[in-house]
Amino acid sequence: MTKSLYDLEAVTQVYGARTVLSIQKLKLAAGQIYGVMGRNGSGKTTLLKILAFLEPPASGQLFFQDRLVTPKEMADCRSKVVWSPQFPVMFSGSLLYNVEYPLKIKGLNSAQRREKALELLSMVGLSALAAAPAPKLSGGEAQRGSLARALATGAEVLLLDEPTANVDKAAREDLVNLIERLSQDPRLTIIIATHDQAMEERLCQTRLRLEDGQLVAEEARDIFEAQLFLKDGQLLA
Repeated sequence: MTKSLYDLEAVTQVYGARTVLSIQKLKLAAGQIYGVMGRNGSGKTTLLKILAFLEPPASGQLFFQDRLVTPKEMADCRSKVVWSPQFPVMFSGSLLYNVEYPLKIKGLNSAQRREKALELLSMVGLSALAAAPAPKLSGGEAQRGSLARALATGAEVLLLDEPTANVDKAAREDLVNLIERLSQDPRLTIIIATHDQAMEERLCQTRLRLEDGQLVAEEARDIFEAQLFLKDGQLLA
């Protein structure tokens, strides 16, 4: 039986007087790859920030690995999750330094950090740019470098916000192939907010569609045979 990773119950997010997210019920399983679709302003990034424990919901209950997450517990849960934004922020210094940084926090010595970081850069096809200034990388290179840095944390969940939105055709194909390879690791859950329907159809086992902050459709392949829909705030089979 697939282990539950996230459970959202009556979760909302409010900015000012505006409710930007309202999800009555959503369950995400561990070891899967999800696509979150929707127009700009539909709530995709807000949902990812809540799943990344970067901000608490305004109301409702959020469970992670069967544990109710309170604002005080968010930092602890955050260590298991990495959010890669649409425009990755790379630290000053080399790409190698960026990938080594989370390994340093984990307590690895210099030789161990370098060996592991070079291994991860090879995995994402950036070995030749190890010494390159990270802030000078192209969009596609920064995305792959950000993924290498995320993997260095040992996170169990990757949250990717529009990873192919600002890259050229060749870089897009490299990213899609990389995400596909990463998804073969059964210990890793990947959740992608995207407008890239072709990537979503190729990679994602479950598709979630948001409109005006609400979950209007959930289609699962391989996990569940049924399509699930929300109507008037209720999840219907």
